[in-house]
Amino acid sequence: MALREVKLPLYEGLFYNYTTSLEQDTFYLEFQYVKRIKDWLFTLKSANRTTLVRGQRLTPNTLLFADYQLPGLSGFFLLIPKSGEDPVKFEDRRERLSEYFNFYYYYDNGEPE
Repeated sequence: MALREVKLPLYEGLFYNYTTSLEQDTFYLEFQYVKRIKDWLFTLKSANRTTLVRGQRLTPNTLLFADYQLPGLSGFFLLIPKSGEDPVKFEDRRERLSEYFNFYYYYDNGEPE
């Protein structure tokens, strides 16, 4: 089975959202920086705006939802530092998510490698 990688855009700003296609379905992604906790929260909704996940903290180098069955999705999300360095180094600059991190969705497309 082949693991597919989808690079998802990150933008400037402390709150933004967009729609994207994952596994041939449309999803609504929302990103919010919370100053009180100095971190980003991620919300995922289906095409009809049904909330699938609300307020998940974006933790670098952590497989998000790998152990959960989300409707229409078989994979996981992953936030990775662009430089490959320890994400702790960027804690004081976490509000600039798009500058220091890449965000991906990985899934098995069912095709042989």
